[in-house]
Amino acid sequence: MEEKDKKYLLNMIKDRPQSLCKMCGDCCRVVTTKYTYQELLEKQKQGDSSAIDFLSVFVPFETIEDAKKESSEIVENILKRTPQKLEDITFYKCKYLRDDNKCGDYENRPLLCRLNPFSAWSIVPPNCGFQGWLEEQKQQKINEIKHQKDNLKELNELLKIAQNQNQIDEINKRIEKINDILKYYEKYGSNEW
Repeated sequence: MEEKDKKYLLNMIKDRPQSLCKMCGDCCRVVTTKYTYQELLEKQKQGDSSAIDFLSVFVPFETIEDAKKESSEIVENILKRTPQKLEDITFYKCKYLRDDNKCGDYENRPLLCRLNPFSAWSIVPPNCGFQGWLEEQKQQKINEIKHQKDNLKELNELLKIAQNQNQIDEINKRIEKINDILKYYEKYGSNEW
C-alpha cells in the first residue's frame, strides 16, 4: 500500500466514532469477503496487501454449517444481505479472538481491523453499534452521488455550447472523473439513485 493511501486510511480511523463499538467480538467471530477463498489466495500470491492482511488474521471455516455453529445469526444476516451466490461465499473467523471477545494481538492488528467497518455498505453483525452510523454514511454517499449526477448533466449541457477545443477537453476531463466515481458506486446501486 502506498504511503498516501495509508495516510488517507489512518485519517478515516480518526473520524470513526469508535465509541459506538460494543466490544462484542461479533465482527471477528464470523466474516466474509466479496472474494472466494481461492481468489484471496491468488491475490495474496500476487502481493495484494489487503489479501495478505486478511489471511494473516482470518482462517476459513470448513463449511457454512461450521460458521453457523459459531453464530447462525451472523451467518443468516450475511446471507440475507450479500449479492453473492452461496457457493461463492466463504466464512472466516479471526484466529486472535479470545474467549472474552477481545483481540489477542490488538496492538499489532492490521489496518483492515482498525478500519472495520470499512465502508457505508459494510455488512455488520445484527445489533452492531455502528448500524445507525453506517446508515448515515450511506445516505451521505447517496446524496454525493446524486450531486455528481447533477454535475454530469450540467457538464453535458456545457459541452454542447463549448466554444473551443480547450473548453471541450476540460469539460471531458471533468466528465471522465465523475463517470469514474459513478462506476465505482455501481456495485452499491448508484444506477438507481
